[in-house]
Amino acid sequence: MSDYEKYLLIADSTYSISGGYQGFVNFREVIGIIRTMFSKQSTTYEYNNSYYTSKLTIGEMGTILNSYDLGTYRKGFNLVRSVANQIGIGRI
Repeated sequence: MSDYEKYLLIADSTYSISGGYQGFVNFREVIGIIRTMFSKQSTTYEYNNSYYTSKLTIGEMGTILNSYDLGTYRKGFNLVRSVANQIGIGRI
């Protein structure tokens, strides 16, 4: 299953992501940030030469990544919006 297909499957089950292609492009940036934080087991990240501290816990990041990797919506996935909002990406 492609990344876009997984995105569409989850978008069908939640209000937190748009399901459009531009939303997917923005979502890839956000999921990349979450993957980096999760792999480093850290809640801080850099985006466009600015440093941020995420409100997500490591466990919540794991839930988001697991949900996306499997292409199935899980409770807690909607928290992905908190990172998007923090860096100023309105539509994911």
